[in-house]
Amino acid sequence: MPSLKPIIPRWRDWWDGLLSLLFPEYCRHCGQALNQHEQFLCRPCLSRLPATHFENNPVNPVVQSFWGRVPVDYATSLYHFRKGEVLQNLLHQLKYRNQPEVGQLLGRISAQRLLRCRDFPRPDCLIPVPLHPLKEKQRGYNQSLLIARGMAEVLQLPIMDQLLIRRHYKPSQTRKTRYERWENVKDAFALGPAHPDHTHLMLVDDVLTTGATLEACCRTLNQIPGAKISIVTVGFASK
Repeated sequence: MPSLKPIIPRWRDWWDGLLSLLFPEYCRHCGQALNQHEQFLCRPCLSRLPATHFENNPVNPVVQSFWGRVPVDYATSLYHFRKGEVLQNLLHQLKYRNQPEVGQLLGRISAQRLLRCRDFPRPDCLIPVPLHPLKEKQRGYNQSLLIARGMAEVLQLPIMDQLLIRRHYKPSQTRKTRYERWENVKDAFALGPAHPDHTHLMLVDDVLTTGATLEACCRTLNQIPGAKISIVTVGFASK
């Protein structure tokens, strides 16, 4: 009896093609119908994501933003966050339009850039910046955890989402000054009940603006003996 193995992939391609014709998916930015091998974003929109290339620069603007504030082993943002462009639209959908799959997409494409970085120091685990349980219940999910899941899928790393706890429900940071942001989050975090010593922890968040939230997270994680801390965000909002 002839083997069916060469036939099965062709049937899958045919079936996937038929489904895309009957139930087309659309680009989350421009609204154009996606091709068979595209997911959430069409190739032109994906190519318009403005890469920072900070990941290959050990003294990039993200690293510099934490100088004199907290020690970090490595820090980078993968894409520029600009008003009206692709990344802002995607993050708006993720945070306010109940589109959790966008978070994992952004995590995957960000991790793929990290894998191509010659200086990327592989951490022991990923730590998503936590939301307060009330805020997470309102939104339905923690966007930073979804991004971390996408990264973990590519980097093959564990996620420790109970290591850092958000203790206080704070108002939005959006319209606050840098000092007001720091005052808003300086005591917002605590360590979870179990934390491994001498571990390289990589904080994951959506966008770096003033860095106040990430600084507060780092100060809390620095209580762990021998901890090394790195930071990765999808977006970088220029000051």
